[in-house]
Amino acid sequence: MNNLTLTKIFSGDTLEKTATLSEYPSNEWVLSYEIGTLVLTFNSSHILSSIVNLDSGVYQYRLLATNIATPTLKKTLLNGQVTIVDLEYRSHARKVLDAIEANIEGRASQAQAEMTINGRSIKYYSPEQLIKLRQTYQREVANEIAQDRLNAGLGSRNKILVRF
Repeated sequence: MNNLTLTKIFSGDTLEKTATLSEYPSNEWVLSYEIGTLVLTFNSSHILSSIVNLDSGVYQYRLLATNIATPTLKKTLLNGQVTIVDLEYRSHARKVLDAIEANIEGRASQAQAEMTINGRSIKYYSPEQLIKLRQTYQREVANEIAQDRLNAGLGSRNKILVRF
């Protein structure tokens, strides 16, 4: 059962597990991981190969066996915490801007809705406040891009007009 314990997963990676549990044969039981709101189901040979796309953080998980004949019969085989590591290299300003825009558009993930700015979750800001915050973070991201261009020797894209 130790080979089924989860400790750390990189977001975007494929989680591969093979379960050999004689007390839960694959012709009678379906196995699945529940990680936060994500459900990953093993195939009929008790082999799992699924991509994990979750935001960084610590999540509660459980390995669940569900009886095929009686789907209401479920048994938790393992439970614990797993750390999801995001290898994305977005700046803080870019992540906040993406979260603000996702909230404005009504497509925010739970992590984006719970992100805090000035001690307040984004989901509690009014649309007008979100638009003002978006403008602030758009300027900050634009400044980061300009600085990255300067550091790479590409110029800032600012036009300097001179009249003689």
